Amino acid sequence: MKTQPIVQVLGPTAVVKDGQSLDLGGPRQRRLLAALTIDAGEVALKIVALSSPLRACC
Repeated sequence: MKTQPIVQVLGPTAVVKDGQSLDLGGPRQRRLLAALTIDAGEVALKIVALSSPLRACC
Protein backbone atom coordinates (compact mmCIF):
# COMPACT_ATOMS: atom_id res chain seq x y z
CA MET A 1 0.00 0.00 0.00
CA LYS A 2 1.38 3.40 -1.01
CA THR A 3 1.32 6.18 1.56
CA GLN A 4 0.25 9.67 0.57
CA PRO A 5 2.49 12.61 1.41
CA ILE A 6 1.25 15.05 4.06
CA VAL A 7 1.53 18.71 3.04
CA GLN A 8 1.76 21.13 5.97
CA VAL A 9 1.08 24.81 5.25
CA LEU A 10 0.19 26.14 8.70
CA GLY A 11 3.48 27.13 10.27
CA PRO A 12 6.56 26.12 8.29
CA THR A 13 5.68 24.64 4.89
CA ALA A 14 6.69 20.99 4.81
CA VAL A 15 5.92 17.72 3.08
CA VAL A 16 6.26 14.49 5.03
CA LYS A 17 6.11 11.03 3.48
CA ASP A 18 6.72 7.79 5.35
CA GLY A 19 7.86 9.83 8.36
CA GLN A 20 10.57 11.63 6.37
CA SER A 21 10.56 15.35 5.55
CA LEU A 22 11.10 15.96 1.85
CA ASP A 23 13.43 18.67 0.53
CA LEU A 24 11.24 21.43 -0.90
CA GLY A 25 13.99 23.74 -2.09
CA GLY A 26 14.28 27.37 -1.11
CA PRO A 27 11.78 29.93 0.18
CA ARG A 28 10.29 30.69 -3.26
CA GLN A 29 9.52 27.03 -3.93
CA ARG A 30 8.00 26.67 -0.45
CA ARG A 31 5.78 29.74 -0.96
CA LEU A 32 4.63 28.45 -4.34
CA LEU A 33 3.78 25.02 -2.92
CA ALA A 34 1.86 26.63 -0.04
CA ALA A 35 -0.08 28.91 -2.40
CA LEU A 36 -1.01 26.05 -4.74
CA THR A 37 -1.98 23.81 -1.83
CA ILE A 38 -4.19 26.36 -0.06
CA ASP A 39 -6.33 27.21 -3.07
CA ALA A 40 -5.65 24.60 -5.74
CA GLY A 41 -6.72 25.55 -9.25
CA GLU A 42 -7.39 29.22 -8.57
CA VAL A 43 -4.10 30.48 -7.18
CA ALA A 44 -2.06 29.36 -10.19
CA LEU A 45 -3.75 31.98 -12.36
CA LYS A 46 -2.98 34.69 -9.82
CA ILE A 47 0.66 33.63 -9.58
CA VAL A 48 1.07 33.59 -13.36
CA ALA A 49 -0.61 36.99 -13.67
CA LEU A 50 1.70 38.52 -11.05
CA SER A 51 4.94 37.10 -12.44
CA SER A 52 7.04 39.04 -14.88
CA PRO A 53 6.39 38.29 -18.55
CA LEU A 54 8.64 35.90 -20.44
CA ARG A 55 11.18 37.41 -22.83
CA ALA A 56 10.69 36.86 -26.51
CA CYS A 57 13.36 34.65 -27.96
CA CYS A 58 15.49 35.35 -31.03
